[in-house]
Amino acid sequence: MLDALRRSSDSLRDADVGELAAYVAALDPGQLRGVASNIKGIYHELLYVHGVNADGGEITAEVFGATNHPGADVQFLVDGDVIREVQLKAVASLAPIREHLSRYPEIEVLATTEVADCPSSNDLEQAA
Repeated sequence: MLDALRRSSDSLRDADVGELAAYVAALDPGQLRGVASNIKGIYHELLYVHGVNADGGEITAEVFGATNHPGADVQFLVDGDVIREVQLKAVASLAPIREHLSRYPEIEVLATTEVADCPSSNDLEQAA
């Protein structure tokens, strides 16, 4: 979680635990909700990449250097060559997935089971 917080802002990239604590303590409740939402997404990306890389297989994954990379969060590599890019979504509704697919139809979305199992997710599969 601390790595996700550090990744959320260039100013926090090298922050120690005390600096991170001071940053979070200075946020008002509205700012804290926004930061928490952002951190949740970044943490999801980091966990996913760790899971892919933990199997020791030929295919590895990495997040992009910038958290606002257009269209994709994670790239898959074989021998250093990018073979696929995906967007990860840890959301409670299909709206952000629909928006992504309308902007980046060529980039696959991988979602958490909560939204992927949603009854109207069949509509997304048909649209993709």
